[in-house]
Amino acid sequence: QGQPYHGAADSLPLEAGDVLLIQGYRVDLDGLKDNAAFRLSELQETRREWLNKHLMTLNIPEESSLVGKSLAESHLSGAFGLGVLGIVREDETYLMPTAEVRLQANDRIYVRGESGNLLALDDLQDIRVAADGELDLTLLESDQVGVVEAMLSPHTRLEGKTLNQLHFREK
Repeated sequence: QGQPYHGAADSLPLEAGDVLLIQGYRVDLDGLKDNAAFRLSELQETRREWLNKHLMTLNIPEESSLVGKSLAESHLSGAFGLGVLGIVREDETYLMPTAEVRLQANDRIYVRGESGNLLALDDLQDIRVAADGELDLTLLESDQVGVVEAMLSPHTRLEGKTLNQLHFREK
């Protein structure tokens, strides 16, 4: 209905004209260019601004019960509706970390989600929401990883299917 949906969209039925903001390996994103179901473009400035407002940085304190747990075990995605887009550990950035990556004390985690969900984590003293304002979207891109806007073609055969049904993340 023209409104952005910023939760986990994996189970929403797709409609022609839907716009997906996709972080992925550039080689995979380039493969989408040949897929007639999608029309790729650079992010429009208004969408880039909206996305920046829904990206946050979390800090893992040393006393957090999440230290040593994998992303899957942390339940950041399922229980709190957060999409982990990257982890900064010391001077290294890991974009698109897998569910098996283990969290360490002092990790900075880039997430997409609702700030209300973060308050519960902050109250549990497992994570500190960084107070440094909006996260710069360019931090989620590298030579190998990019962010694109993909609009479903009006003639797509994917309409009514969900990203889960399409195994979109795996592909």
